[in-house]
Amino acid sequence: MQLWCLLAVLHELPQALARWQPLDPKHGRSPALPQLTSGPTAEDACDWSVAYGKWIPTFDQGQYEPVEHGGLHCLVACCADPSCKGLAMESVERYQCYKYSALPPALAAPDVELRALGDSAWLLGQPVRWSIFVKRARPGFEPAELPAAGALGSEGRERALDEGLRQVQAMHMPQQGRCQWMVHYDRWMNTFDPGEYEGVQEGGAHCLDACCSDSDCLGLAMESSEMYQCYRYTKTPPGLDGQKPMNLSDGVWLMRKRPAWSIFLKASPTAKAERRAQLPAPQAAPLPAASQPPTAAVPSQRAVPAVVEAARDGSSESRERALDEGLRQVRAMHMPQQGRCQWMVHYDFWMNTFDPGEYEGVREGGAHCLDACCSDPGCLGLAMESSEMYQCYKYSKTPPGLD
Repeated sequence: MQLWCLLAVLHELPQALARWQPLDPKHGRSPALPQLTSGPTAEDACDWSVAYGKWIPTFDQGQYEPVEHGGLHCLVACCADPSCKGLAMESVERYQCYKYSALPPALAAPDVELRALGDSAWLLGQPVRWSIFVKRARPGFEPAELPAAGALGSEGRERALDEGLRQVQAMHMPQQGRCQWMVHYDRWMNTFDPGEYEGVQEGGAHCLDACCSDSDCLGLAMESSEMYQCYRYTKTPPGLDGQKPMNLSDGVWLMRKRPAWSIFLKASPTAKAERRAQLPAPQAAPLPAASQPPTAAVPSQRAVPAVVEAARDGSSESRERALDEGLRQVRAMHMPQQGRCQWMVHYDFWMNTFDPGEYEGVREGGAHCLDACCSDPGCLGLAMESSEMYQCYKYSKTPPGLD
């Protein structure tokens, strides 16, 4: 049975989104973010291999990105920079980074292990160490600049704005439709499809991404380290009812276990609905309806597409403002989550003094609730499952009786 928790937030002063730059009139684009020609998303444009715990100071002089931008932005910037071959930064991807225009020859030494970054869960479970992140661009992606605004006529400027808006929307889309995973640890059932689903070179984290986008893929058999090859289930393996699966979440708990072949199943919408039906019904007293001012939250999953759609048929000025706003929101999405808020958890507590109604929809999930509450001055805490998987409820007042 899942347990409910109360999370009380200690707000820290958020660091400014320093160095945000609107469209550069000379180049017609924001120089701080990657521009893609077409197809998939900015996050998918590069693979990364990590030489964990390695410090080789042959990088370019000076910080590549300032400390307030953090490591996640470094990865995005390096991916879009053809001259950037890799980065030196802490394994938590939190602070400053340094750019390699040429990779250190020492990385070719036989004692250096390069491991696929994947979703970085394995790395976050390790002690914090300076490490080297090596860029490997995926086929079909090329950094591209939008045409210079000054050299365009009205029609050309409209096309450039269309391209910019399309790219902003593409950079946002990877956050939608991400799958939740339930893990049957240390189980092996060979009822999967014949042959490897994804090659060993890609590794387990890529298998999860591929399966998530594959409507025929119901689950995977792979090692719990998510490091090597995987096998696809197009039918749910029989005989799993006797073992309760664990929510994968960020994967850190799994990385701390002994590596073992395990079964990763997609959490279906039906299962989510059934789980929600079992949750305790909110009992908070109704409050008078009041219009709530918009918060400066980390953007909702639906925010960027709404900005883009609203600007489709507008003037050049309104579309340019929409593009600036969309890029600002994408930038906020790529800011590192660590250090924005700290959380104190009252585990296995249920107090229904929260505000009426869900704070964030079930589709968004618990991790998004934490982001939204962190940026919401009126949010003092949350009630949600300890797995951070489903819906959440907002406390505008600290629940009594927690002392």
